[in-house]
Amino acid sequence: MVSLHEEHRGTRSYEMTAVTPVTEAVAAVAIIVLTILGLVNVVPGIMMGVATIVVGAAILLQGAQTVGEYSRVAVQSGGAAMANGAGGGITLDFLAGGAGIVLGILSLFAHAEQFAPAALIVFGGTLLLSGGIAGVSAAPTLRSETEASQTERAMAAITRETSAIAAGAQVLVGIAAIVLGILALALIRPEILTLVGLLVVGGALLMRSATIDGAALALMRNA
Repeated sequence: MVSLHEEHRGTRSYEMTAVTPVTEAVAAVAIIVLTILGLVNVVPGIMMGVATIVVGAAILLQGAQTVGEYSRVAVQSGGAAMANGAGGGITLDFLAGGAGIVLGILSLFAHAEQFAPAALIVFGGTLLLSGGIAGVSAAPTLRSETEASQTERAMAAITRETSAIAAGAQVLVGIAAIVLGILALALIRPEILTLVGLLVVGGALLMRSATIDGAALALMRNA
């Protein structure tokens, strides 16, 4: 009975992880399109608010994916993996995503320029703090060096490298987003700076879904 329950949990985790990166990539593309439309002066205020909401939703999806990954690892390791700091990153993603959605809605309906830059600062802080966690959540877990196949070891090495690159870029994007958000709050061309910051965040989310998540899924299919 226990083994059947664990197999069911592992299957649910795999399904969540398989769906979420694709959805996150679609959200990232939508963010990029919305911000570009805003930058070319197509109702920039509305595009900024909608893009802020989509970024918040994408970060929520990122948190959901992290939950799925750590659920799978917890099943394989008997539950010990969840004690390695994952809960903080998961909570951060959910809080930042929810705050971003609320601030984006307020930016749309309150017609105040301060809400979207504030959300951009929240997104930047989230990317900055979760840069290391992103690499850990995508890092594969091999059974052992002797039991792992050559394909698994190669995929593990590729995933570690792409995770390190994506995590470093995520930290830089987080710093840039915070700086742009602060400048926008100082009323230095707030719409343009906020749209540029959201564009950079969208690019970072797209890169993450194409590197960390793609490598991790490839490893899971070969496991």
